[in-house]
Amino acid sequence: MFLTHFKTVFVTAFKNNNAYAQLLASARDAVSGERAYPKIGKREDDRLGLRLEYGERVQKAGTDARIIVARPNRGAVHVGLRKLAARRPREVLFEVPLDLKNPPGRNAFISAMEEAARKWL
Repeated sequence: MFLTHFKTVFVTAFKNNNAYAQLLASARDAVSGERAYPKIGKREDDRLGLRLEYGERVQKAGTDARIIVARPNRGAVHVGLRKLAARRPREVLFEVPLDLKNPPGRNAFISAMEEAARKWL
């Protein structure tokens, strides 16, 4: 149920308002802990149920990557995410590395997030 909700809202958000391009544009210079998506907006926070933040920048085996971290939102429409956020608002739901030199396409990144979320569940 969470994965269906997750995939639906992120596919829509990343296609309709170019959110993935915005996430990529700021990934290189972002400060760890800075919000990646949605930037600002309680309504979007509530609808998505989680937020993406820029995590640490890592360099390993010739890759330069930024970790993208997902955290729950307290006002989430999704009941499970709302309850989790009420108990542990800084909980890391999942992390996905974003290759800065050769970033994946939007659909590949959504699939990587979905796979990471599946492991969390």
